[in-house]
Amino acid sequence: LTPVTPEDLTNTVQPALEGLLTDRGMSGVTSDLDGALAEASAALASGATSDPHVFIVGNGRADDAVAAEAQCTALGEAGVTVSALAVGAPEAGLALLQSCAAGGFFAEGSDATSFAAACASAFSFVADYQIALDPLTAQLPKGSEHTVAATLWRGDTPPAFPLAGVTVEFAVTGEASPNAGVTGSAVTDESGIATFTYTGEGCAGIDAIEATASHPVREELLVATASVEWTNNAPLCDAGGPYEADLTEEGAVVLLDGSASSDADEADTLTYFWSVDCEGASFDDPTSATPQLTVEASCGCETDLIVVLEVSDGCDVSSCTATVALDDVAPPIVVVGEPVVLWSPNHKHVRITPDMLLVSVTDGCDGEMEMMDVEIISVSSDEPEDHRGDGRSLEDIVIDCPNVVHLRAERAGGGNGRVYRVEYQATDEAGN
Repeated sequence: LTPVTPEDLTNTVQPALEGLLTDRGMSGVTSDLDGALAEASAALASGATSDPHVFIVGNGRADDAVAAEAQCTALGEAGVTVSALAVGAPEAGLALLQSCAAGGFFAEGSDATSFAAACASAFSFVADYQIALDPLTAQLPKGSEHTVAATLWRGDTPPAFPLAGVTVEFAVTGEASPNAGVTGSAVTDESGIATFTYTGEGCAGIDAIEATASHPVREELLVATASVEWTNNAPLCDAGGPYEADLTEEGAVVLLDGSASSDADEADTLTYFWSVDCEGASFDDPTSATPQLTVEASCGCETDLIVVLEVSDGCDVSSCTATVALDDVAPPIVVVGEPVVLWSPNHKHVRITPDMLLVSVTDGCDGEMEMMDVEIISVSSDEPEDHRGDGRSLEDIVIDCPNVVHLRAERAGGGNGRVYRVEYQATDEAGN
């Protein structure tokens, strides 16, 4: 015998008595096992409980062991779980109790300490239903599949007493969850396991996975949570280049190539966007991996153009640049004015400057050029220098380098008039 202390009353006896308010303790006129099981079977026949359970505490003594075992078999066939806690049982009684409790909990308590531990586990089996998720945490690249397994069992030992045939609801939750809203359900198998698989189609982030199941007896939910961290590799941006092109009067056309950009996540599809900081430059399709860049002459005169490529995998964006070197090959444009008339034919020199013969000198890169920056290449006349009827003078053409010429105002008397031809050359800063 063990003395009962106030602590025993508070921690053990009182909770046990409160539990008996809803449970039934069978104590028949006989203390033998077959009689007690018969009374339990009769009490359970009313169907008053949704989780019928017979819990035997004793030494397994039965006046009729065969009848007691038959009662255990009948209870099992009726869907009643039988558990047993053997106390001081002889070999025959121990075997009978083990046989009866084949579908439930069984333990043996030989002294006060072992009996207390076995009793706690026994009542946990009767009253407690558990749920757990595996794995509790995981880290996976986005776009891959993730599977969690919910295990349901009764008692305090997961593998020992699984709960089969229970529907488990799964939900991906969390404000920052990249896959929030994904749901699913499954029914536990004979091992008490229900699985849930989904694909991490969102971006990087952490999903909270919640598994819920209804308690088989009480009106409450069994809840377990787990988490998975989805990772993403940012794309690698490659704008190609450097590029080179000749810049003519019409501009330049350059074919860009960003197709060497890549992503370590093989399932990702890359998108592209090109830009350039010049109003005179444009792309035929800025979202193509290989667009055509058209450049007006004014865009590439001072320095190289810098094109910017942004590559996105739908989650992260990487950017890179490439240079476009434009070689100015367009010469200046010289606009010639109306011919100058030298009159009267007094045989004197007339000073001719470029602004008298030219309207403008412009360059695509250098803009408006100074008229006096041109050079004289050659000057010619359609009449001989000294000819009958022109006054017998020499040095009708005197060039004052680099761009001034003195022309004598004279002509052959019997001709149709003298025509001087002056050829100018304009050179831009690029040497065209």
